[in-house]
Amino acid sequence: MSKVFRLGVLLIVLLIVAGVKASLLDSVKDGWSFGFTGFVPPRGCELYVGGHNPGVVYRYNGSGWEPISPVLGYAVMDLVVYNGRLYAAVTTGFGGYSGVGRVYRYDGERRWTLVGDGLDRGVLSLAVYNGE
Repeated sequence: MSKVFRLGVLLIVLLIVAGVKASLLDSVKDGWSFGFTGFVPPRGCELYVGGHNPGVVYRYNGSGWEPISPVLGYAVMDLVVYNGRLYAAVTTGFGGYSGVGRVYRYDGERRWTLVGDGLDRGVLSLAVYNGE
């Protein structure tokens, strides 16, 4: 992953953590996102965000955000890349602590596979530690 790309992702993280909505995120439905990530798949660098109400994953195409998932739940709470694949943490209920927690794996185009279901009331974050 290039140094410039990592710095760009870090800048977006800092803007969001500081409470400043980056102009890129304003074009996502309702201007809000929860999880976001960027990575370099075989076809190049891409940036993804997860929305809420409905819980849809979007990809930045250079001029705006395009949905790449059906409604996965109420909210996509986090996104992570593991072994070159994109995963989404989802809750089916309002507020993150209600409903059912689910994890989906992105299979390309608009295809997602449910890989974790019935996970307490919500999956709020995902992490990769030591490659696992």
